[in-house]
Amino acid sequence: FDYKWNMGWMNDTLSYIKTDPIYRQYDHNKITFQLTYAYSEKFILPLSHDEVVHGKLSIINRMPGDYKDKFNAFQTYLMYTMSHPGKKLNFMGYEIGQMIEWRDDREIDWLLLQYPQHQDFHRFVEKLNNFYIKTKPFYELDDSWDGFNWINVDDNEHNTFVYERISAKGEKIIVVINFAYVDWKNYSFNLADGKYRIVLASNDIKYGGYNHLINKIVEAKNGKLVIDLPSNCGLYLRKVDKNEKICNFYDFVLSLTNGSTGSHQRFHPKDTLDYNFRVPKIETISEFEDKEGELMACTVRRIEDGNVYVEIGGNQIEGVLMPKDQVPGEKYELNQKLNVFVKKVKNMGKQAQVLVSR
Repeated sequence: FDYKWNMGWMNDTLSYIKTDPIYRQYDHNKITFQLTYAYSEKFILPLSHDEVVHGKLSIINRMPGDYKDKFNAFQTYLMYTMSHPGKKLNFMGYEIGQMIEWRDDREIDWLLLQYPQHQDFHRFVEKLNNFYIKTKPFYELDDSWDGFNWINVDDNEHNTFVYERISAKGEKIIVVINFAYVDWKNYSFNLADGKYRIVLASNDIKYGGYNHLINKIVEAKNGKLVIDLPSNCGLYLRKVDKNEKICNFYDFVLSLTNGSTGSHQRFHPKDTLDYNFRVPKIETISEFEDKEGELMACTVRRIEDGNVYVEIGGNQIEGVLMPKDQVPGEKYELNQKLNVFVKKVKNMGKQAQVLVSR
Protein backbone atom coordinates (compact mmCIF):
# COMPACT_ATOMS: atom_id res chain seq x y z
CA PHE A 1 0.00 0.00 0.00
CA ASP A 2 1.67 3.18 -1.16
CA TYR A 3 -0.94 5.89 -0.58
CA LYS A 4 -0.47 8.65 1.99
CA TRP A 5 -3.05 10.82 3.73
CA ASN A 6 -2.58 14.43 2.66
CA MET A 7 -2.90 16.05 6.09
CA GLY A 8 -1.57 19.35 4.76
CA TRP A 9 -4.41 19.55 2.24
CA MET A 10 -6.95 18.68 4.94
CA ASN A 11 -5.71 21.25 7.47
CA ASP A 12 -5.29 24.06 4.95
CA THR A 13 -8.61 23.63 3.17
CA LEU A 14 -10.66 23.22 6.36
CA SER A 15 -9.00 26.34 7.71
CA TYR A 16 -9.87 28.18 4.50
CA ILE A 17 -13.54 27.20 4.38
CA LYS A 18 -14.26 28.17 7.98
CA THR A 19 -12.80 31.64 7.37
CA ASP A 20 -15.28 34.46 6.80
CA PRO A 21 -15.43 34.93 2.99
CA ILE A 22 -14.51 38.60 3.39
CA TYR A 23 -11.09 37.54 4.67
CA ARG A 24 -10.46 34.54 2.43
CA GLN A 25 -8.52 36.70 0.02
CA TYR A 26 -5.70 36.69 2.58
CA ASP A 27 -5.71 32.87 2.77
CA HIS A 28 -5.78 32.26 -1.00
CA ASN A 29 -2.50 30.35 -0.82
CA LYS A 30 -4.10 27.71 1.42
CA ILE A 31 -5.81 26.42 -1.72
CA THR A 32 -3.06 26.98 -4.26
CA PHE A 33 -0.15 25.71 -2.13
CA GLN A 34 -1.45 22.14 -2.36
CA LEU A 35 -0.33 21.87 -5.96
CA THR A 36 3.32 22.53 -5.09
CA TYR A 37 3.57 19.03 -3.61
CA ALA A 38 0.47 17.23 -4.92
CA TYR A 39 2.56 14.87 -7.05
CA SER A 40 5.37 14.18 -4.60
CA GLU A 41 3.39 11.24 -3.18
CA LYS A 42 0.32 9.22 -4.07
CA PHE A 43 -2.09 11.14 -1.91
CA ILE A 44 -5.52 10.54 -0.39
CA LEU A 45 -7.56 13.64 0.48
CA PRO A 46 -8.95 12.71 3.92
CA LEU A 47 -12.00 14.11 5.65
CA SER A 48 -11.92 11.40 8.30
CA HIS A 49 -13.72 10.72 11.60
CA ASP A 50 -10.97 12.64 13.40
CA GLU A 51 -12.21 15.86 11.78
CA VAL A 52 -15.83 15.56 12.91
CA VAL A 53 -15.48 14.43 16.54
CA HIS A 54 -16.34 16.34 19.73
CA GLY A 55 -15.13 19.91 19.73
CA LYS A 56 -14.29 20.14 16.02
CA LEU A 57 -17.77 20.56 14.50
CA SER A 58 -19.13 18.66 11.52
CA ILE A 59 -17.77 19.71 8.12
CA ILE A 60 -20.99 21.45 7.10
CA ASN A 61 -21.21 23.33 10.38
CA ARG A 62 -17.80 24.88 9.79
CA MET A 63 -19.20 26.78 6.84
CA PRO A 64 -19.98 30.46 7.51
CA GLY A 65 -23.45 31.85 6.99
CA ASP A 66 -27.01 30.77 7.60
CA TYR A 67 -28.57 27.33 7.12
CA LYS A 68 -28.87 27.67 3.33
CA ASP A 69 -25.38 29.15 2.98
CA LYS A 70 -23.84 26.17 4.76
CA PHE A 71 -25.26 23.72 2.23
CA ASN A 72 -24.23 25.84 -0.74
CA ALA A 73 -20.73 26.24 0.68
CA PHE A 74 -20.32 22.54 1.45
CA GLN A 75 -21.46 21.56 -2.05
CA THR A 76 -18.94 24.00 -3.53
CA TYR A 77 -16.20 22.57 -1.31
CA LEU A 78 -17.07 19.04 -2.43
CA MET A 79 -16.94 20.12 -6.10
CA TYR A 80 -13.43 21.43 -5.42
CA THR A 81 -12.41 18.30 -3.48
CA MET A 82 -13.63 15.82 -6.09
CA SER A 83 -11.80 17.67 -8.87
CA HIS A 84 -8.53 18.01 -6.94
CA PRO A 85 -5.70 15.53 -7.65
CA GLY A 86 -5.71 12.68 -5.14
CA LYS A 87 -8.06 9.91 -4.07
CA LYS A 88 -11.01 10.83 -1.86
CA LEU A 89 -11.95 9.79 1.68
CA ASN A 90 -15.09 11.10 3.37
CA PHE A 91 -16.45 9.97 6.71
CA MET A 92 -20.02 8.68 7.10
CA GLY A 93 -22.70 11.26 7.76
CA TYR A 94 -21.32 13.94 5.48
CA GLU A 95 -23.50 12.68 2.63
CA ILE A 96 -26.73 13.75 4.37
CA GLY A 97 -25.42 17.03 5.75
CA GLN A 98 -25.28 15.94 9.39
CA MET A 99 -25.02 19.03 11.55
CA ILE A 100 -23.81 17.54 14.82
CA GLU A 101 -20.41 15.96 15.41
CA TRP A 102 -19.94 12.23 15.13
CA ARG A 103 -20.36 10.13 18.26
CA ASP A 104 -19.44 6.48 18.61
CA ASP A 105 -22.45 5.69 20.83
CA ARG A 106 -25.22 6.69 18.42
CA GLU A 107 -26.13 6.20 14.79
CA ILE A 108 -26.09 8.74 12.01
CA ASP A 109 -29.01 11.20 12.06
CA TRP A 110 -30.90 9.51 9.23
CA LEU A 111 -34.03 11.45 10.24
CA LEU A 112 -32.49 14.47 8.49
CA LEU A 113 -33.48 12.91 5.19
CA GLN A 114 -37.06 13.88 5.97
CA TYR A 115 -36.14 17.49 5.24
CA PRO A 116 -35.97 18.89 1.68
CA GLN A 117 -32.59 20.63 2.01
CA HIS A 118 -30.94 17.45 3.25
CA GLN A 119 -32.67 15.42 0.54
CA ASP A 120 -31.34 17.79 -2.13
CA PHE A 121 -27.86 17.63 -0.61
CA HIS A 122 -27.93 13.82 -0.49
CA ARG A 123 -28.98 13.69 -4.14
CA PHE A 124 -26.15 16.08 -5.01
CA VAL A 125 -23.54 13.90 -3.28
CA GLU A 126 -24.85 10.84 -5.11
CA LYS A 127 -24.65 12.67 -8.44
CA LEU A 128 -21.15 14.00 -7.69
CA ASN A 129 -19.86 10.53 -6.81
CA ASN A 130 -21.36 9.06 -9.98
CA PHE A 131 -19.90 11.87 -12.05
CA TYR A 132 -16.46 11.28 -10.58
CA ILE A 133 -16.30 7.56 -11.38
CA LYS A 134 -17.45 8.23 -14.96
CA THR A 135 -15.07 11.15 -15.59
CA LYS A 136 -11.56 9.97 -16.43
CA PRO A 137 -9.93 13.42 -16.27
CA PHE A 138 -10.60 13.40 -12.53
CA TYR A 139 -8.62 10.25 -11.75
CA GLU A 140 -6.57 8.88 -14.66
CA LEU A 141 -3.54 11.13 -14.19
CA ASP A 142 -3.77 11.71 -10.46
CA ASP A 143 0.00 11.36 -9.99
CA SER A 144 1.21 13.58 -12.84
CA TRP A 145 1.16 17.25 -13.84
CA ASP A 146 -0.08 15.99 -17.21
CA GLY A 147 -3.50 15.68 -15.57
CA PHE A 148 -3.77 19.22 -14.21
CA ASN A 149 -3.39 22.77 -15.47
CA TRP A 150 -4.09 26.07 -13.74
CA ILE A 151 -6.14 28.53 -15.77
CA ASN A 152 -6.74 31.19 -13.14
CA VAL A 153 -4.65 30.69 -10.02
CA ASP A 154 -4.14 34.08 -8.36
CA ASP A 155 -7.54 35.83 -8.30
CA ASN A 156 -7.65 36.23 -4.53
CA GLU A 157 -9.82 39.35 -4.72
CA HIS A 158 -12.72 37.26 -6.06
CA ASN A 159 -11.98 34.07 -4.07
CA THR A 160 -12.14 32.11 -7.33
CA PHE A 161 -10.08 29.32 -8.83
CA VAL A 162 -10.17 27.97 -12.39
CA TYR A 163 -8.28 24.91 -13.58
CA GLU A 164 -8.63 21.95 -15.89
CA ARG A 165 -8.30 18.23 -15.28
CA ILE A 166 -7.07 16.13 -18.19
CA SER A 167 -7.38 12.43 -19.05
CA ALA A 168 -4.74 10.23 -20.65
CA LYS A 169 -6.39 10.81 -24.03
CA GLY A 170 -6.60 14.57 -23.60
CA GLU A 171 -10.24 14.89 -22.58
CA LYS A 172 -10.67 17.97 -20.38
CA ILE A 173 -13.02 19.14 -17.66
CA ILE A 174 -12.88 22.83 -16.80
CA VAL A 175 -13.40 23.46 -13.07
CA VAL A 176 -14.61 26.87 -11.87
CA ILE A 177 -14.84 27.39 -8.10
CA ASN A 178 -16.25 30.55 -6.52
CA PHE A 179 -15.67 30.52 -2.75
CA ALA A 180 -17.03 34.07 -2.41
CA TYR A 181 -20.52 34.68 -1.09
CA VAL A 182 -20.98 37.18 -3.93
CA ASP A 183 -22.20 36.83 -7.53
CA TRP A 184 -19.60 37.87 -10.10
CA LYS A 185 -21.23 39.26 -13.23
CA ASN A 186 -19.28 38.95 -16.50
CA TYR A 187 -16.48 37.04 -14.81
CA SER A 188 -13.80 36.21 -17.41
CA PHE A 189 -10.81 33.92 -17.74
CA ASN A 190 -8.65 32.57 -20.54
CA LEU A 191 -10.10 29.60 -22.39
CA ALA A 192 -9.81 28.15 -25.88
CA ASP A 193 -12.51 29.35 -28.27
CA GLY A 194 -15.57 27.16 -28.57
CA LYS A 195 -18.84 26.22 -26.91
CA TYR A 196 -18.85 24.62 -23.47
CA ARG A 197 -21.59 22.79 -21.64
CA ILE A 198 -22.04 23.13 -17.88
CA VAL A 199 -22.23 19.44 -16.97
CA LEU A 200 -22.55 19.92 -13.22
CA ALA A 201 -23.27 22.90 -10.96
CA SER A 202 -23.29 22.79 -7.19
CA ASN A 203 -26.07 25.34 -6.75
CA ASP A 204 -28.42 24.15 -9.47
CA ILE A 205 -32.03 24.40 -8.37
CA LYS A 206 -32.52 20.63 -8.31
CA TYR A 207 -29.80 20.37 -5.67
CA GLY A 208 -31.31 23.02 -3.41
CA GLY A 209 -29.71 26.01 -5.14
CA TYR A 210 -31.04 29.06 -6.91
CA ASN A 211 -30.05 28.66 -10.56
CA HIS A 212 -30.84 26.66 -13.70
CA LEU A 213 -27.28 25.98 -14.86
CA ILE A 214 -26.81 22.31 -15.73
CA ASN A 215 -26.60 21.75 -19.51
CA LYS A 216 -26.43 25.47 -20.17
CA ILE A 217 -24.16 26.30 -23.10
CA VAL A 218 -21.58 29.09 -22.80
CA GLU A 219 -19.15 30.23 -25.50
CA ALA A 220 -15.54 31.36 -25.30
CA LYS A 221 -14.50 33.95 -27.88
CA ASN A 222 -11.14 35.52 -28.62
CA GLY A 223 -9.47 33.27 -26.08
CA LYS A 224 -11.75 34.25 -23.17
CA LEU A 225 -14.89 32.93 -21.53
CA VAL A 226 -17.18 35.51 -19.95
CA ILE A 227 -19.73 34.04 -17.57
CA ASP A 228 -22.07 35.13 -14.79
CA LEU A 229 -20.64 33.23 -11.85
CA PRO A 230 -23.10 32.65 -8.96
CA SER A 231 -22.01 33.07 -5.38
CA ASN A 232 -20.73 30.08 -3.45
CA CYS A 233 -20.76 27.84 -6.48
CA GLY A 234 -18.73 25.20 -8.30
CA LEU A 235 -19.06 24.49 -12.03
CA TYR A 236 -17.76 21.69 -14.25
CA LEU A 237 -17.62 22.48 -17.98
CA ARG A 238 -16.91 20.22 -20.94
CA LYS A 239 -16.21 21.47 -24.44
CA VAL A 240 -18.99 20.70 -26.90
CA ASP A 241 -17.90 18.47 -29.76
CA LYS A 242 -18.46 20.04 -33.17
CA ASN A 243 -20.71 17.13 -34.17
CA GLU A 244 -22.71 17.17 -30.93
CA LYS A 245 -26.34 18.14 -31.14
CA ILE A 246 -26.87 20.92 -28.60
CA CYS A 247 -29.96 20.43 -26.47
CA ASN A 248 -30.70 22.11 -23.15
CA PHE A 249 -32.47 19.53 -21.01
CA TYR A 250 -33.72 22.10 -18.50
CA ASP A 251 -35.04 24.83 -20.75
CA PHE A 252 -38.58 23.51 -20.85
CA VAL A 253 -40.99 26.35 -21.62
CA LEU A 254 -44.66 25.62 -21.15
CA SER A 255 -47.26 27.38 -23.23
CA LEU A 256 -50.46 27.95 -21.29
CA THR A 257 -53.63 29.44 -22.71
CA ASN A 258 -55.01 32.39 -20.77
CA GLY A 259 -58.17 33.58 -22.49
CA SER A 260 -57.23 34.80 -25.96
CA THR A 261 -53.58 35.43 -25.08
CA GLY A 262 -50.71 33.05 -24.53
CA SER A 263 -48.45 33.11 -21.49
CA HIS A 264 -45.34 31.23 -20.38
CA GLN A 265 -44.16 29.94 -17.05
CA ARG A 266 -41.43 27.65 -15.76
CA PHE A 267 -42.17 24.55 -13.70
CA HIS A 268 -40.59 23.08 -10.60
CA PRO A 269 -38.73 19.78 -11.23
CA LYS A 270 -41.24 17.74 -9.19
CA ASP A 271 -44.38 19.30 -10.61
CA THR A 272 -46.83 17.10 -12.54
CA LEU A 273 -47.57 18.54 -15.96
CA ASP A 274 -50.88 18.33 -17.75
CA TYR A 275 -49.88 20.22 -20.87
CA ASN A 276 -47.61 19.78 -23.87
CA PHE A 277 -43.90 20.58 -23.63
CA ARG A 278 -40.69 19.97 -25.56
CA VAL A 279 -39.26 16.52 -24.92
CA PRO A 280 -35.46 16.14 -25.03
CA LYS A 281 -34.25 13.76 -27.69
CA ILE A 282 -31.77 11.01 -26.80
CA GLU A 283 -29.84 9.90 -29.86
CA THR A 284 -28.05 6.86 -28.44
CA ILE A 285 -28.19 4.69 -25.32
CA SER A 286 -24.53 5.36 -24.62
CA GLU A 287 -25.43 9.05 -24.46
CA PHE A 288 -28.41 8.25 -22.27
CA GLU A 289 -26.25 6.36 -19.76
CA ASP A 290 -24.61 9.68 -18.90
CA LYS A 291 -27.93 11.07 -17.71
CA GLU A 292 -27.98 9.33 -14.32
CA GLY A 293 -28.97 11.90 -11.72
CA GLU A 294 -30.45 14.23 -14.34
CA LEU A 295 -34.00 15.56 -14.59
CA MET A 296 -35.98 14.36 -17.61
CA ALA A 297 -39.49 14.49 -19.01
CA CYS A 298 -41.53 11.32 -19.44
CA THR A 299 -45.01 9.99 -20.18
CA VAL A 300 -46.85 7.30 -18.20
CA ARG A 301 -47.51 4.29 -20.47
CA ARG A 302 -48.74 1.59 -18.06
CA ILE A 303 -49.19 0.82 -14.36
CA GLU A 304 -48.65 -2.72 -13.02
CA ASP A 305 -48.33 -4.02 -9.44
CA GLY A 306 -47.67 -0.55 -8.09
CA ASN A 307 -44.89 0.13 -10.60
CA VAL A 308 -45.36 3.02 -13.02
CA TYR A 309 -43.77 2.42 -16.45
CA VAL A 310 -42.90 5.55 -18.36
CA GLU A 311 -41.51 6.46 -21.77
CA ILE A 312 -38.54 8.80 -21.46
CA GLY A 313 -37.29 11.25 -24.02
CA GLY A 314 -39.73 10.25 -26.73
CA ASN A 315 -37.41 7.46 -27.93
CA GLN A 316 -39.30 4.43 -26.58
CA ILE A 317 -36.82 4.04 -23.73
CA GLU A 318 -38.68 2.52 -20.81
CA GLY A 319 -38.33 3.81 -17.29
CA VAL A 320 -39.64 2.21 -14.12
CA LEU A 321 -40.93 4.31 -11.24
CA MET A 322 -41.04 1.89 -8.32
CA PRO A 323 -43.29 2.49 -5.27
CA LYS A 324 -40.36 3.45 -3.04
CA ASP A 325 -39.41 6.21 -5.52
CA GLN A 326 -42.91 7.64 -5.86
CA VAL A 327 -44.24 10.67 -4.02
CA PRO A 328 -46.49 9.41 -1.18
CA GLY A 329 -50.13 9.99 -2.05
CA GLU A 330 -49.43 11.01 -5.64
CA LYS A 331 -51.77 9.46 -8.22
CA TYR A 332 -50.64 8.42 -11.70
CA GLU A 333 -52.70 8.02 -14.88
CA LEU A 334 -52.02 6.79 -18.40
CA ASN A 335 -50.49 9.42 -20.72
CA GLN A 336 -49.74 11.67 -17.75
CA LYS A 337 -46.71 13.94 -18.19
CA LEU A 338 -44.12 13.77 -15.41
CA ASN A 339 -40.63 14.96 -14.57
CA VAL A 340 -38.37 12.35 -13.02
CA PHE A 341 -34.78 11.99 -11.92
CA VAL A 342 -32.82 9.20 -13.60
CA LYS A 343 -31.51 6.86 -10.86
CA LYS A 344 -29.95 3.99 -12.79
CA VAL A 345 -29.59 3.01 -16.44
CA LYS A 346 -29.55 -0.65 -17.44
CA ASN A 347 -28.19 -1.29 -20.94
CA MET A 348 -30.33 -3.91 -22.67
CA GLY A 349 -28.75 -3.94 -26.12
CA LYS A 350 -30.50 -1.63 -28.52
CA GLN A 351 -32.65 -0.19 -25.77
CA ALA A 352 -32.26 0.62 -22.11
CA GLN A 353 -34.36 0.25 -19.00
CA VAL A 354 -34.14 3.11 -16.59
CA LEU A 355 -34.96 3.28 -12.89
CA VAL A 356 -36.40 6.70 -12.12
CA SER A 357 -37.48 8.66 -9.04
CA ARG A 358 -39.90 11.48 -8.31
